[in-house]
Amino acid sequence: MKQRLILIALGGTAAAGIALFLRFTMGVPLSFSLTLVLMTVAIGIVHAVVTGVDTQTHTTWPPPVQHTTYRGSEVSRLAWAINKHTGEVSPGMARRVQKVLNRALVRQGFDPESPSDHTRASREWNAPIDEWLTEPVIRTEQVSDIVALVEKMQSATKQE
Repeated sequence: MKQRLILIALGGTAAAGIALFLRFTMGVPLSFSLTLVLMTVAIGIVHAVVTGVDTQTHTTWPPPVQHTTYRGSEVSRLAWAINKHTGEVSPGMARRVQKVLNRALVRQGFDPESPSDHTRASREWNAPIDEWLTEPVIRTEQVSDIVALVEKMQSATKQE
């Protein structure tokens, strides 16, 4: 409310100042200059109403810059995680694949922390699971083998 009163007082003072400026510098009659200022203000108000200016919100200028983060697709993230020249996957990708394999082993009743269960699972599924879970570097061929094994484990679980 206080801001609105200050704005009205400043607007009235500016209108009177413009009317007096027109009167004394250009010799325009005072009634004409006041009418001209009031019509200009009225046109501005009508324009604000028609264009839908929101007078209730107090925004700062310039408006804050909106930062949008680009998030690529899963395929592009997987593609960047694989080194085409060496065939090695990134450590983050290797951890994700190992976590997927650990969850599949838990669903099958194996303990992913136990080396003896790794050996037993390797024999049961005829795959080098113990190597996959302990190797620091995983290659792309191993990733495809792990994914195929996990899918085989899931289909075996569904059939039971």
